Amino acid sequence: MRAITLLLTVALASFANSSNYSIVMPTSYCTLTSNVIYIELIKRLLEDLHYLNVVETSDGQNPSVTALQCTLDGLKQPLTLYTVDKLLKQVYKRKMSENSLDINPYSHLEGFLSRATFEVFMDKLIPGAAQLNPIAKLVLVGYRLTQEEILRLFRRAWIDYRVPNMFVLNRADDASIESCLLNPYRTEPGTIDERNLECEVIVDLKDVADYVEFVQQFLHDRVHSLNKFPLKIAIADIDLMSLAVRGPQGKIQRFTYLDGEIVEIMRQHLNFTTEFVILPSQLSTGFVYPNGSLGGSLELIENGQIDLAANSRIIHSYNCRNLQYLRQLTTTKLIFIVPQNYYNSRSRDRVFFNTFTWSFYAVNIILATTVPLLLKLIDRQNKFPGLMMHTLAVTLAVSTRLPTRIHARLIFSGILLYTIITYSIWQAIIIKRLNTNNDHLDDIQKIDELLDSELVPMIPVAYATFIQPARKEVQDQDIPYKKLSRKSSVAGNNITGAALIATMLASRSTAVMIHDLRAGVVKARFYDDERMQSLIHVIGEHVFEFYTAMALPKDSPLLEPLNEITVRCVEAGIVENELSRIQFKETLYMIEKNRDQHRMGLDAGARRFNLGVWKNVFYYYLVLNGLALVVFVLELIVHKRMKPLKKRRGEKELGPLRLRSKRRVKFAVGKME
Repeated sequence: MRAITLLLTVALASFANSSNYSIVMPTSYCTLTSNVIYIELIKRLLEDLHYLNVVETSDGQNPSVTALQCTLDGLKQPLTLYTVDKLLKQVYKRKMSENSLDINPYSHLEGFLSRATFEVFMDKLIPGAAQLNPIAKLVLVGYRLTQEEILRLFRRAWIDYRVPNMFVLNRADDASIESCLLNPYRTEPGTIDERNLECEVIVDLKDVADYVEFVQQFLHDRVHSLNKFPLKIAIADIDLMSLAVRGPQGKIQRFTYLDGEIVEIMRQHLNFTTEFVILPSQLSTGFVYPNGSLGGSLELIENGQIDLAANSRIIHSYNCRNLQYLRQLTTTKLIFIVPQNYYNSRSRDRVFFNTFTWSFYAVNIILATTVPLLLKLIDRQNKFPGLMMHTLAVTLAVSTRLPTRIHARLIFSGILLYTIITYSIWQAIIIKRLNTNNDHLDDIQKIDELLDSELVPMIPVAYATFIQPARKEVQDQDIPYKKLSRKSSVAGNNITGAALIATMLASRSTAVMIHDLRAGVVKARFYDDERMQSLIHVIGEHVFEFYTAMALPKDSPLLEPLNEITVRCVEAGIVENELSRIQFKETLYMIEKNRDQHRMGLDAGARRFNLGVWKNVFYYYLVLNGLALVVFVLELIVHKRMKPLKKRRGEKELGPLRLRSKRRVKFAVGKME
């Protein structure tokens, strides 16, 4: 420890010499009563920190390096020494770096310590520390500051820069130290006066330990009991997520369901009042425009206009400098919904015109072609067309006249045995497929099918950030993702999800991305009362899966208590209970639809097959039957007209034969006589 102190002394001395300071360190300076109290108080206040930034300044009279040396002697934390100019340069450097855009919260284990004049505090130190870490402990050591100056320092820190953890140590005289803290939640927003200050004068070294315990309790109570302080909370009035509960005059009293219940629990535990900023559904979660600018609640958070964005959103690193998340509440999956029965004929093809059907009939045609050739080779008197029709009739299980020759009968007996077996197998396959749940055979089932179809995936602007073709983490093997990013289209920020779905059903040319928690409600709301089924099909395969959480500004001092409440809600099963309420509400929607049609329970267990896909086949069948009827009528007409002609022709041919027969009969009779 002595070596560290020596190194710090040498560093401070060399730093001061380089700045043309004349450092005089009297041995009695560090032993003054106020200095002893001040040094002990600093050590106790900063003992829980891991990083300490010490800013060296000079007020022109007392070299601050001397005071810092007395303070730093005995500190165990790693130290970073700055001048004011170097601190401001560090602020600019961090602001320009990409690290300022991450969603990691500021460290509570960092602190700033400086001794300077009132003007330096106001113009440089408070703005600089706020830019580097607004929630870090900021300890300002002043000399003979007035009460008004202390108030102005706290107004500067809280109202202008949202720095809550600032300590002002005022060396009023050589025998005491005045320590002042701020509680901004004792008055209305934008007001800092004597009611917000908690100042105490310490005159004895023995009082330091008790005062440090008081400070810890004060900091805990400050953020756990907000004294009815109004917090601005951005939230959407949407069913199943945060539905407004209104009073007799229509005034919103609270919100229910998942996000609304969590906000209500936070309000009760932290004792604050709510000023709800009601936003539409898409604006409540926020989004990023294609040009990189922010919209919705993200813009409000970035500008410090709200204290909490209550509608849980996907935890993602947006292009924000003032965004952080609470602990995750649940997970969400981004899925696509498509029009019901997009493929009108796929159920027909899969049930009847399946692979076995095509193979079965192909083999029958081959047999009908090859077997007559074989019989023709065996007996050249056989006629090929007749044999082909007989063979085809046997393979199709149609009654027909069999040949009389033995070898032909043996061949046809083998074909008949083959036909009985294969036709039974074909019937079994058809029956099995008809008894399978074919409700969604005509629907798109996977993301690959969606990408191969002619549907255009429509991405709401709130989810457009996740469908970017130039994302660095997308590798060459992520082919479906690249195909989706090329094929998809981002909807406008003023188009609601309901409008996108209505357009999808009207045009049947798009698919819409939603999150899975709303899938059941969407299916129930877009319902066909005549067919008793939803107009929407949900693709079960998800595109992305994320954690969701509420968001708040990065400089908010309420991160710790809000995180505690969030974790308790998850562990106590409140989140799971609210999710089950959402699922139960979806079931109630579907029951209501069925009850309105008085069909509840009538079709339980029934499996439907839509025969409408067979209309073209039926039309073809009717046409063929019509042609067959025409041919039959023509055959009757031809037969009726040809019968007398055949009769007369037969009589002409049989006339000489009959005359000869009569002569032979007469000759035979004459002989006998």
